[in-house]
Amino acid sequence: LVLLSFGSVFFGLFQIKHFEKVLFSLEQCDISMGILASQYILLLWMIILCNNPFDLNKFGMKKGRTVVERIIATTLPFLYSSSEKFQRVAALLLSLVATREDACREHLKKLVDRCVSTIEMCGDKWSGDNKLVGSLCLLASILKKGKREDLSVIARSVSKIMHHFSDLGNTDFTVKKFAVKVAQRLGMVFLKPKIAKWRYDRGNRCLDFMNACSNKRQESIFLESEDFSDEVYEVPHGELEAVLDTILRALRDRYTDIRWTGAKGVGRIVSRLRKSHANDVLSNIFKFNFDSLAGNAAWHGGCLAVAELARRGFLPLEKLPDVLGIVKNALVFEEPQGHHALGANVRDAACFICWSLARAFRPLDLKIYIEQIASSLVCAALFDREINVRRAASAAFQEHVGRQGGFPNGVDVLTNIDYFAVGQRSKAYLEISCRIAKYPLYTQAIIEHLTFHKITHWDEEIRILAAEALHRLCASNPSFVSTHIVKNLMPLISNDSLIIQQGGIVALASVLSGLKECKCILGKDIYETAAKIPNLIYPICEKRVRSLGSRLMRRAMNVFIKLLSSVIPRELVVIDDWLRCLELNFCDEHEDIRKGACQAGSAFFKVCTDNSSANLLMLRIRQVYLPQITVTNVESTREGIAALLSVLPNQILLLTTQFCPLAVEIIRTLIIIVNQRSSLDVTWAYGRRSCVEAITHIVESVGFELLGNPSEVLDCLVNSLNDYSMDKRGDVGRVLREEAMKALAVVLPMMQKYSVDHDRISEAICKIIQQSTEKIDATRECAALVMKKLLQSSLRDIKEEQILKETYVDGNSVVEWRLPSCFQRLALLLKTNCYRYHALRGFVISAGGLTESTVRGASDALLSVIFDIRHSQQDIEIFLQCFASIFINNAGVVRVIQPLLHTLEQILSAQLLECYEADPDLSPSLQTIVDHIAVEALGKGGIQKVRSCIAVSCHFLHFNSASLLWRKSALLVVRTLKSRYPTLRRYAAEQLYECLVSECDISDEAEKDKREKLLKLLSETKWQICDDQYFVEVSNLVSDMLSIAAT
Repeated sequence: LVLLSFGSVFFGLFQIKHFEKVLFSLEQCDISMGILASQYILLLWMIILCNNPFDLNKFGMKKGRTVVERIIATTLPFLYSSSEKFQRVAALLLSLVATREDACREHLKKLVDRCVSTIEMCGDKWSGDNKLVGSLCLLASILKKGKREDLSVIARSVSKIMHHFSDLGNTDFTVKKFAVKVAQRLGMVFLKPKIAKWRYDRGNRCLDFMNACSNKRQESIFLESEDFSDEVYEVPHGELEAVLDTILRALRDRYTDIRWTGAKGVGRIVSRLRKSHANDVLSNIFKFNFDSLAGNAAWHGGCLAVAELARRGFLPLEKLPDVLGIVKNALVFEEPQGHHALGANVRDAACFICWSLARAFRPLDLKIYIEQIASSLVCAALFDREINVRRAASAAFQEHVGRQGGFPNGVDVLTNIDYFAVGQRSKAYLEISCRIAKYPLYTQAIIEHLTFHKITHWDEEIRILAAEALHRLCASNPSFVSTHIVKNLMPLISNDSLIIQQGGIVALASVLSGLKECKCILGKDIYETAAKIPNLIYPICEKRVRSLGSRLMRRAMNVFIKLLSSVIPRELVVIDDWLRCLELNFCDEHEDIRKGACQAGSAFFKVCTDNSSANLLMLRIRQVYLPQITVTNVESTREGIAALLSVLPNQILLLTTQFCPLAVEIIRTLIIIVNQRSSLDVTWAYGRRSCVEAITHIVESVGFELLGNPSEVLDCLVNSLNDYSMDKRGDVGRVLREEAMKALAVVLPMMQKYSVDHDRISEAICKIIQQSTEKIDATRECAALVMKKLLQSSLRDIKEEQILKETYVDGNSVVEWRLPSCFQRLALLLKTNCYRYHALRGFVISAGGLTESTVRGASDALLSVIFDIRHSQQDIEIFLQCFASIFINNAGVVRVIQPLLHTLEQILSAQLLECYEADPDLSPSLQTIVDHIAVEALGKGGIQKVRSCIAVSCHFLHFNSASLLWRKSALLVVRTLKSRYPTLRRYAAEQLYECLVSECDISDEAEKDKREKLLKLLSETKWQICDDQYFVEVSNLVSDMLSIAAT
């Protein structure tokens, strides 16, 4: 017989003839030697074989034991092993064997009694006790596999151990889960397997209407045979009470799986109870799980239990009002825990209840609750913080629309809040909510939900989103918002909780702004109260910057001033109070607060254009802001004040001071800050960036007419492109270079009508081109886009404009300037006369850098250009002149010299200077390069730079040995042999040895002997020892052998 199981795919491996072989193999396993995977497979195999229909008692006995006894004896050691996997499969095998008709009478009670006695003897109730866990697992499997009439015999003995688990808090997860499983299955044994007649019978629950009639008929036949009408039969109330107590306690356990197990147990047991008893169970759940002091675990377990009862049809119709009240609270449930809150699982379970109600009850029974359910689910689908809860609410809403049919605007709303639409939180808050609010049923519910639940939410992002959503929703029902919502927001401003206070301020500002857009008139007292808020909040904002309350209030004031500057009547605004809050925010150390202050300041300064306010602001700028930005010792303060100056309106900038317009005084102060650097602010690249940004905004706003000569602005921007400041964050100067390039894209076209030195403009373009070929991806992209903008602007007289357009503009394909492949296109710049030097300098920094992909892309592009001209001494000399100029202009600058040496090494390794190998002295540039290499080897920069100098010099030793260049290079290498650093001595010796070995054979015997002695000397000298005088002698000896003068 081949068993019809999943094992049949093994081509008959589960035939009954294998029974004895598998059992014998199991008996041979020695569990004391460890547990193997093969033993696990044998147990699984045995489970499948034990499903055969033959009487096991008819199998032959072996050593006086039946087959069942052998299986039990062999499997018990695995049941008590330390492996959870083996415990489960052993329990499954034992329960399968013990509950067979041919074995249950003799072995079932023995196994159960063994488990009961083992559990009673266990002192601790923890999963570390393998015998306890194994016994519980076996009991749970037996109670699941056995027949009720067989299990009734052992039920009371099993119930005796339930008092050991009366307090689930004293056990761990594994023991709890098995205990709850045993309890619920034991309860099913005590109760008859019949469905209670009081069950809510909706009829066909399947949407497959084609088979509706047949399904209905089958269900009716089933119910007729199983229904009972409160018949009296013996129920062990004491044991059943203990079972229910365990299960109900499990609903409040801290582990989710335990609560799930308890909820399913409640559903199964209540399905067999009388209605009065079922009401008692439900009342207990309502009382203890949904208490105001109950935690999120109790609420979650209670919701799961109610959902299970509703799904199975055992939720009494008269309990619906209580259930709907619980659902309403559960959909917004949150248990605060410091800076976060628990409750997402409760809200998800509440959606499960709504989903179950849609499937269980008739539309007529839910008709009076439809609006409440619909509005609650829509609010949860739109505004819940967690995506899984929003999607669960959407699914529940969809179930109601499909099965109940009476949801107002159900299909239209469902289209907007489907599974994918609610996936993005900001979209749900700001876009979808406005579309749903067009339907009258949901308008007020949505607005009230945001006001009472989301404005005071613990997550700041939710509070901000809710406030912005209220701003947009004002247009849906402005009268309701103005009469009900505003008065509910006012008390929040003076709340003791800073979280609630921040939400109230932001929401009030958003609502007042939204109502102003709707042209809704409010009372003057509301505006007066709102105008005093900055003065009320300032003491909190003034607290130390790192405090949570200060940050919350500063962000709130940014939104408040931004939205209400143009809403509150000007005569009610106290300029000093509002300006004080803005000044704090502008100088905050957090970038997001400073950015928010920029937006708020831009809106606020536009309403300060009357004479008194403008003069007050001008006086404050001259006496406070400009001196403070110059002498501050905090970079964030400089950034903030510069940002404040950048958002000043024209009316303020054009005011005239005693000597010049205010804009000119601001620009000149900022230029001084950018150009002059002290030991304190030398690395403040972000502060200088903000100053350059402010200069650009002011110039773009008022033009150059007031300034007279724009050269000082141009000089400041061009000089900013030389900023390569470094700190612990790396090259922070890049932010200033990028901002300066963006500024040049704005001001260069504006300067054409003024007498500006065109050479200076060309220099600016050259430096931008250099940035476009350097190694930082973001800077390279910024420079390329700036060049494209300049080439497409009205800027005239650009040198070699056509090739620049081919590089940066022409072509239908989009160039990814951040990718190394862009260097192939940028290599066109190396063929220009005007831009070759600056492009080559950028290529050198990229090709000699550390990032492998950038190094490969830049070096391949550079070497391909040099390869094409390698036979032309004239063209090669032009490139060598550029290299020499880079050496001269950047002497001692490790940032440039190190990559330059690496690049030269790559060029020499590729033998691209072969046209000079025979007579290198023909190239003056090569002589200059070698001279500067010798200088750099002696200067500062670390061992790595000296190693690079030696590597390049050794490449020059492959040139003509009679040349002066060869002698200079050899002299540098020989001089390094007596360095005080052992690593440098050894490296120089290795490089010199490799160079000499690779030369062609020498025909002169005397010279050949000398060369062999030199190689032997280099290889046998112990370069790591500490003897300076010895290495001086060795160096002199090597120089004599090479016929060069030692120094």
